[in-house]
Amino acid sequence: MVTMGIVFLFGILGLVVDVGYGYFLKQVVQAAVDSAATAAATAAAASGGACGISVLCQTGYTCPSYPSSTTDFGVACLYAKTNGPSNQTVTISGGTGTPPSVPGLSTTYWVTAAASTPMFLGFLSVMGVQGGTVTAQATGAVINGPGAGGCIVALDPSVSQAFWVEGTGSVNSNCGIYDNSSNSGAMWAEGSSTTTGSVV
Repeated sequence: MVTMGIVFLFGILGLVVDVGYGYFLKQVVQAAVDSAATAAATAAAASGGACGISVLCQTGYTCPSYPSSTTDFGVACLYAKTNGPSNQTVTISGGTGTPPSVPGLSTTYWVTAAASTPMFLGFLSVMGVQGGTVTAQATGAVINGPGAGGCIVALDPSVSQAFWVEGTGSVNSNCGIYDNSSNSGAMWAEGSSTTTGSVV
């Protein structure tokens, strides 16, 4: 009875500890690629958003162990390294036109950061469950020209609350807000929050 109870206890502990750790790890990896894509797009915009020496247009670039900030990909790698787990693998892709991860969006320049990291299990491994891999992806873009959009850009084509302000938060975007989501709740405000800007 005690032996059977211990097996059951390990299963419960595994669900609580390992699943909770998996959720935490997913958020960390997502934060890494979010910051990487945002930083790369910002660096590219500062250089005019055109492919060249400091703005790279290629796919499947793997971040080195010691990245530099000489290119927008290097900036992305530095942010991913700072904000993600130490054993993650990060790849960066960039180009012009429509990013593969966001169909239907026309950009001057886009950059996608993708990361993966192994997840090792504790209690669930006793139950014979194997570990896995946690992955995340984010895309940032430079949009120039007439009707290009705003300083705040949400790229997901269908998610609800793509742009979300709550509590007493205040957002003031002098150059507009671009929300690419077709969801009826794509722009969301709660509490006494305020949002000022052009919706495009």
